[in-house]
Amino acid sequence: MLLRPQNAQVIEALKAGSIDAAILFPEDAYEGGLDTIELGDRSVAITEDIALVKGTSNAASVKAFIAFIRSPQGAAILRRHKLTP
Repeated sequence: MLLRPQNAQVIEALKAGSIDAAILFPEDAYEGGLDTIELGDRSVAITEDIALVKGTSNAASVKAFIAFIRSPQGAAILRRHKLTP
């Protein structure tokens, strides 16, 4: 699973019954196998960024990853997880 670490903990707590409800990113809830209820207006866009951190020793790998995310194959993966590329 490619969940944000904090959301993975929340999902485990939900499954264990330690908590009754939580607000999560939809893709994390889907990936975690949870039943969901949509809240609010879905017409409001949430933007997430991808960036190359200045001074990284892995610049070539990061650039390749960004190129992949922007490719048709990367866009298909994003759409599969309910994200709009």
